[in-house]
Amino acid sequence: MLKKNPGAMMAQNHIFRLARIGPGWVIGSISDIMGQDIPGTYTALTPCRVHHLPFESIEDLEVENPVLVLHLYKLLSHLAARRQEMTIGQLATLRSIMSATA
Repeated sequence: MLKKNPGAMMAQNHIFRLARIGPGWVIGSISDIMGQDIPGTYTALTPCRVHHLPFESIEDLEVENPVLVLHLYKLLSHLAARRQEMTIGQLATLRSIMSATA
């Protein structure tokens, strides 16, 4: 589980649950790509392993090793599709529960 602690520049500090993630999740922030400041600090509440790959590294790899980047994009695409299929399954289950007669 991750929590986001907004930065000190804000008038008020709020701590709230950003997401609950599990194995195979890929998360990221678009703020680096857009040239924006990161809006807070993300804290894991449970043990986890984090791999950070800055966008600049991917840009460099696109020139140096385009085949590797293609494999990376395919992997991320596959993981996103799996996550979407799981979400669709969960929504279908929820719909059937809600529409079932008592």
